[in-house]
Amino acid sequence: MSNTVKIGKSEVTSTPLGLGTNAVGGYNLFPNLNDDDGLNIVKTGIENGITLLDTAYVYGLGHSEELVGQAIKDFDRHKLVIATKGAQDMSTGEEVVRNDPKFITQQVENSLKRLGTDYIDIYYLHFPDKDTPKAEAVGAWSACVNKARFAPLGSQTSVWIRSKKPTLTATLTWLKISSVWFTKTWVPKRCHT
Repeated sequence: MSNTVKIGKSEVTSTPLGLGTNAVGGYNLFPNLNDDDGLNIVKTGIENGITLLDTAYVYGLGHSEELVGQAIKDFDRHKLVIATKGAQDMSTGEEVVRNDPKFITQQVENSLKRLGTDYIDIYYLHFPDKDTPKAEAVGAWSACVNKARFAPLGSQTSVWIRSKKPTLTATLTWLKISSVWFTKTWVPKRCHT
């Protein structure tokens, strides 16, 4: 795969085909997973030209990120694009979606440790919560960008982009939000076709 595509308005480029790793260490999503198989899947993908690896905390509660981190040690990190996601707090034993700045900042730091890297190419807020003002969550992203923890940002919901708040839209533009996953669950009813 020698073709590359630019991701959104960012400077990040990747192969058009990426590897989703929810079945690499995502034992909470898929039964009977084998870590060695997962490592081999990631390594084989990279060896065959894939540069975009997509993972998330919720895939195995961090285990997928750990396996991806182990797999990429044998490759030039600067030639890979790592995308990950966070928002799930499992500290109470139940999944609680949180977007507050302190939690998101800690999620980013935890992901960096699990991945064994000093930067994340694309970070997605996996799901919005109902309580945190969106501008506050974006502010946490901004702080991470300023610390060079990651560059392009994304959200797995279109609600943020379609917000009526001009200050939020301006903030998203300033931060160069470069990719948005449109999930029907979170699109306002007036946007459904």
